[in-house]
Amino acid sequence: VIVLRMDINGCITFFNEFAQKFFGYTKDEILGKNVVGTIVPEIDTSYRDLKAMIKDIIQNPNLYTINENENIRRNGERVWILWTNKGAIDKDGHITEILCIGNDITEHKKTEEALYKSQQEFDSLFKSSPEALVYMDENSNILNINPRFTELFGYTLDEVKGKNLDGGIIHPPGKMEEGKRLTKKALKGYFYYETIRKKKDGTLFPVSVSGSNILIDGHVKGILGIYINITERKKLEEELKKLARFDNLTGSCNRGYGLALLDRQLKLAKRNKAKILLAYLDVDNFKDINDS
Repeated sequence: VIVLRMDINGCITFFNEFAQKFFGYTKDEILGKNVVGTIVPEIDTSYRDLKAMIKDIIQNPNLYTINENENIRRNGERVWILWTNKGAIDKDGHITEILCIGNDITEHKKTEEALYKSQQEFDSLFKSSPEALVYMDENSNILNINPRFTELFGYTLDEVKGKNLDGGIIHPPGKMEEGKRLTKKALKGYFYYETIRKKKDGTLFPVSVSGSNILIDGHVKGILGIYINITERKKLEEELKKLARFDNLTGSCNRGYGLALLDRQLKLAKRNKAKILLAYLDVDNFKDINDS
């Protein structure tokens, strides 16, 4: 723990052994020197006026009982210290010196800054994502949605913030339990699923939905859900299925699909011990074209 005392001019009158090792000054080098310019820079990296702050601490120590600020070591390294300050008062009620006890919180501040930067990057990616995103707490209560979510489902953040996603906001009838099951999967890690969801106006449409948990210090603190409208893809899949089964020119079953249907009917007739009528027709002289 750093322990120092300074007089009403800001000059150091006591500097404990830990403070000497931490800041890199011997007692002979630091005693009598002003804290500003030795262990306190005049301006910190965020352009805060620390010289004025020290002056204010001396005049009003009760306003700075707990204070954190940037400090500087002899080698020029910037560090953050959490200070506890207390003024010593003489019999006339005048401040004679300030007792300061400090703890190094540099790593804590670095972590804070990294988290803040990470949060900014997350917010930027969240807002600009081309997919519809919803950020929820671990109980599925909506914390945030991005512009694409509003565009896809029709809800603004003000309309859904704080509401439970599994409460039927975007789930059509019959899909509520499904939504709860998917939430449980997301809390355990990750899932991908294709299903039906509902817009604000009641329109049902197919989506792919994926979800994953948000871990902070190894603990689940939220869920990120991603929705993609797959209406066009589903239409294309249906067209491809149709092309695989029906002749493009005649609209009739093609040979492969026709034989599959015939095989199914033959098995059904055999199982039911029934007769089956098979008619082979030439439709508008297209037989030769089909066979070719």
